[in-house]
Amino acid sequence: MSHIQLLFFAVLLNGGWLLSCASSKHATTQSQTLVGQVFVIGNVPFTRLALKVEGGQTYVLAGTKEIETMLQQHQGQVIQILTTGVEETSEGKVWRVIQAEVLPNK
Repeated sequence: MSHIQLLFFAVLLNGGWLLSCASSKHATTQSQTLVGQVFVIGNVPFTRLALKVEGGQTYVLAGTKEIETMLQQHQGQVIQILTTGVEETSEGKVWRVIQAEVLPNK
């Protein structure tokens, strides 16, 4: 096998690997508003933010450092979040939060 063929084969192999990694994150781009109680799940150092909505469903959340800090500070309170949709990660489905607002107690 010539050096050119070997180089071409290596490039194809790496390109296929990169595409498979990129396709492992499936995202829906449909924005959605959710309301629920925010809390932290998991054990340190593997904690995640989550939102429990009326009806009992729990959603894992992720956002910017500022949004995540705000959500952590308001654990147990009712929050309204705006998401860009769901992203499928190796850890499961994660809702990407782009805006969060603490709602007044009823």
